[in-house]
Amino acid sequence: MLALELRWPYYFLQDDGLEEFLPSYFHNWRSILSGHLPLYDFHIFAGIPHMAMGQTGVFYVPEYVAMFLSQAIWGHPFAAIDLMAFMHGLIAVAGGYILLTYIGASEAAAAFGALTALSGFFIWAGRMWPSVPMLCAWFPWMVWASLRYLDKPTVTRASWLMLFRLALLYGGYAHFFILAIVFEHIVILTHLTVTRRVGGICLYGKYIALYVPTALLGLPYLLPGIAAATRSLERSKPLSYAEFSSLKLSPLWWFFGQVFVFVQLHLPRDYIQASIPYVSYIGYIPSALSLGAGALWEKNPRFRQVLVASGVCFSVAFLWCSNVLGPTIYHLPVLNRLRWPFKLVYFAGFFQCLVATLVLTLLSRRWQRIAIAGLIVNWIAVFCFLPNHAWRIRKYHPPLESPWQTNLADGRYFVISRGAVSHLSRQYVELDFAELWGLDNLLGYEPLLSRTDARAITGKYEAVLDLHPGSYDGPVNQQLLNHLKKWSVKYILVDPARSYASEELARAGFQIEAAKEGWTLWKDPTSLPRVHWSDVPSGTSAGAGIHWAEHVNSIDVYLNQWPSRQLTFAFVANPGLETCIENHCTPVAQSADGLVRVSVPQGTRHVRLVYHEALLLPSVLIALATLGVWVVLLFRSGVQSRRLLRTPQHTSVVARLDVDG
Repeated sequence: MLALELRWPYYFLQDDGLEEFLPSYFHNWRSILSGHLPLYDFHIFAGIPHMAMGQTGVFYVPEYVAMFLSQAIWGHPFAAIDLMAFMHGLIAVAGGYILLTYIGASEAAAAFGALTALSGFFIWAGRMWPSVPMLCAWFPWMVWASLRYLDKPTVTRASWLMLFRLALLYGGYAHFFILAIVFEHIVILTHLTVTRRVGGICLYGKYIALYVPTALLGLPYLLPGIAAATRSLERSKPLSYAEFSSLKLSPLWWFFGQVFVFVQLHLPRDYIQASIPYVSYIGYIPSALSLGAGALWEKNPRFRQVLVASGVCFSVAFLWCSNVLGPTIYHLPVLNRLRWPFKLVYFAGFFQCLVATLVLTLLSRRWQRIAIAGLIVNWIAVFCFLPNHAWRIRKYHPPLESPWQTNLADGRYFVISRGAVSHLSRQYVELDFAELWGLDNLLGYEPLLSRTDARAITGKYEAVLDLHPGSYDGPVNQQLLNHLKKWSVKYILVDPARSYASEELARAGFQIEAAKEGWTLWKDPTSLPRVHWSDVPSGTSAGAGIHWAEHVNSIDVYLNQWPSRQLTFAFVANPGLETCIENHCTPVAQSADGLVRVSVPQGTRHVRLVYHEALLLPSVLIALATLGVWVVLLFRSGVQSRRLLRTPQHTSVVARLDVDG
C-alpha cells in the first residue's frame, strides 16, 4: 500500500471519501475538540441530525486516531482517509492470517491468504468508500470469532465475537454490517449442518442469543439511526426493484475482472458501470489456486467442512451480485433496501481466496513462499504500474482550499451548476464541503435526508433527487429566488456552464461580489439574516438588535432590543430541536414552510436553539447496563476457570482445557 501511495499520493481520498466522509469526520473531530458530541450539523441543509445519519461514524474510534495522526504529522485532515485505509488494511491482513491458521492452514499459506485481503474490491472500491476497507478489516475477525465460539462457547469468546461485530457496526455503514451478519450466519449454519455435532441445536441457540447483547451494546448507533431511516425521504421504504437491482455484476463481467484486469473497457455508459467488472479481481494466483478445490477435497478430508461452507457462501454471493437471486431477495424485509448488488463481490472473493489458501497447503513450503512472492509482485504490477482502468483518479495536492472560503464565510450560499457528481468542480463548495470549511450551504449530500428537510429546503417534494451533489441544476426563476430569500441565502455561486442564470439574478437585484476561474459569485443586498425578526420582510433591519453565535449542537441568540416580537431561525424545524428562554425549553413547533419560529416575551435577552437526541441517553444507559452485566459475567467466568486450574481432581480436564485469552 505504501507503493500505491507513492504512485498516487492520497489514493483513497477520492469521490465520496473526499466529498462526504472526510467533511463528516472532520466535523466530528472539530466538535470533540470543542468539548461536544456532534449530534447536529448546521452546515448543510439548514441543519440535520448529524449523529443519527449513521455513516458519519461519530462513535468510531479509528476515525479519530486517523484524524489525530493526520493533523499531528501533516498539519491538515486530508491524510485521515488514507490513514484509515492503512489501519484497516493491517487489521484485515492480521484477521485473515488468524482465521486461516485457526482452520488449519500452514503459516506460509495463511500469510498468502491474508495478503489477498487487499483485493480489487479493497483497492478500487475502497478508494471512494471508506466503508469498504472497514468491511475488509472486520469480517475475517467476525468469522474467526464465530467459529471459535462454536468450538467452545465461553463468555470470553462471545466477548470477542461481539467486539468485532460492534466495530463494524459503529463504523457507520449499516449496509455492509447487515451483509456481514448474513454471511457470518451462513458460515455458522453450514458448519453446524455439515459437522452434525451433538447438541448442535443448543449451540446454535446460544449463537443466536448473542445477537441480543450485541444489539443492546449497539443501541447508541441503532436507535437514532432507525429513527432517522423512518423519517428519511428515500430510505424509509423498500427501494424500487429497478434501483435495488441496478449495478449488478454478471458472470461474464466477473470472469473478465478475474482474468483481463489489464484490458481497458470502453462502454457507452457512465464510468461506474464501466469500472464495476474490475472489482472482482483477486490476483491471478488465488484465482488459479481456487480451481484446485476438487483436489483438496480428495487429498485432505479435514478441510471438507470449510470447503462446503465456503462453497455455499461463494455461491450465494456470486448469484446475489449477478442479481440471479435478486427477485427472491427483494421480497425479504431490510434486504430490499440494499442497493447495488455488485457490492456482494467482496464476499465471493473472500471465500474464493479462503479456498485458494487451503489448496496452497497441498504444495511444499518452497512453493508456498514462491506463491507469496508472486502475489506481491502481481499486486504491485497491477495496482501500481498498469494504467488505472478501474476507477478514475483525481490528483489532489493537499491541503486543499476553496477559492470561495473567505467570500462565503459570513452568509448562507447556494450553488447553481450542472449538478452531476461526475462534473464536480474544483471549487470545493458542493456536496458536504461546507462541513469541512465551517460554511453554510443550503444544500448538501445526505442519503438519509428527512422528508421534513427535503420539503422545506427544496420547496417541492420531488426536487430532492436533483440536489444530491449539493448544488442545483433546475430552472432559475423568481419563484426560486423568493424561496432562497425566505431561507436567508446571501450568496449564489454560478457555474460557467450555467452562466445564463446570471441574467435572472441581475434582474432580481443581485450584485456581483466576485468572479474566479469562470465562476461568478452573486450577492443579495437585501438578504435576510439567518436569525431575524419575523415582521421585517427583508434587509439588514431584520436583524437589528440581534447577535447570534453558532455552536456544535446549538445557536445562542443575544438581544439588545426587548420588545415582544417573533424571532425566526432560518433553519429546518427538525424533531429534537428546542427553543429555550429563561431556562425554559419547549420543542420547536412544526410550520408550513419548515422554518423555526419562536415568540419572544418582552425583556428577553437570551434565546437558545438547541438539539437534543432523545434516544441517545436511554440507549447509552441500556448499553452501559448491558456492558456492566457482561463484565460481571466475564469476571465470574475467569474466576471459575482459575478454580478449575487449581483443583487437583480436575487434572484430566485441565489437560484438555483450551484457556481463552
